[in-house]
Amino acid sequence: MPFLLLLCCFCCLTATAQDGPQTSERLPLFTRVRLKIDRMTLKGIDTAYVELPRYPWRVALKSRVAQTDIIMKAKVDADEVFGEGTEGKIEWKSKTRTPITASAGVWVGYRGIGIGVQQNLGRRKGTQLALGLAGSRFHFYARYARHRMDEMDISVKGNADGMTLDTHTKDRLECPIKAHTLTAEAYYFFNGRRYSHNAAYKQAVVQKRSAGSLLAGLLAFRTDIDYADPRNATLVRMMDNIGRLEITQLSLGVGYTYNWVPAKGWLLNALVIPMVTVVNTATQHHYLTDDGAWQKAGKHTAHHPVDYNIDGRLSLTRNWARCFVSAAAKLNHYYYKNGHTSGQTLDWYTNLSIGYRF
Repeated sequence: MPFLLLLCCFCCLTATAQDGPQTSERLPLFTRVRLKIDRMTLKGIDTAYVELPRYPWRVALKSRVAQTDIIMKAKVDADEVFGEGTEGKIEWKSKTRTPITASAGVWVGYRGIGIGVQQNLGRRKGTQLALGLAGSRFHFYARYARHRMDEMDISVKGNADGMTLDTHTKDRLECPIKAHTLTAEAYYFFNGRRYSHNAAYKQAVVQKRSAGSLLAGLLAFRTDIDYADPRNATLVRMMDNIGRLEITQLSLGVGYTYNWVPAKGWLLNALVIPMVTVVNTATQHHYLTDDGAWQKAGKHTAHHPVDYNIDGRLSLTRNWARCFVSAAAKLNHYYYKNGHTSGQTLDWYTNLSIGYRF
């Protein structure tokens, strides 16, 4: 299905660049769209620093190595685990980590816009869809990913009826945790005249001379972590009867990015933005699991106070007239807390792209 979506989008984009009598009735609209994209990519740039490639289209084969950590903590009364009348407090901590996963796919773009799809390799199921839109001063990128995770590290600390607990075990879940994540980022570059994010991460233009820029960033993150299944009843109980968790965050920040051109055709980029999370909500879906029962017990949405996040990335690009090779790495860290439960998601990936312009 993702490949069919990619094919449809590619056909629509190709139509904007086609010319011929068979499309004469639609040609003015397509021409306007194409010219608008060209203007968006070129607007206000200093050609002594940024060069527009002769060939507007590009296709790239991409490989990705990625990993996602989901850490969840809960503090519960001992009687919720060991039965009524047991005194004490217990802290549970579970860490689910996707194995370091390799994926492969394709990216197709025209000037500052592009779409991509990647599929996990091997037995680990997962798909990533991506959409990019960029001009000389702004950048927008959205990524959707889904994962299934069945390996978990569990640690237990606390006391029950005077007995001290401090254990750590590794377990495999009978029913995998399903995680769906949507990430969207938008940047505005104050020095879009001489600095090009497009050159560093989309290869739509070429950075000829070194330049940096202050930038303002917005990062939206939503994840749905679902392990609500009777086979995971023990995990649900230890997480304070939470079987599904939906997290929504919106972060704002100001940072700095720099494109360094050490030699003709080479480009090294670094970007970092400390961010303040101004929207931070968690919806908890509760389940009753006592005495072998399995029943939904409603849901609760909590709004958390202002928190902090960080957005960072690196890239290295080598350009030729028609071909390019690029490697990039990105790290995101998200945190939430609600009452007796808390958690964090650590998401990183590295990309390798081999592309051709036409």
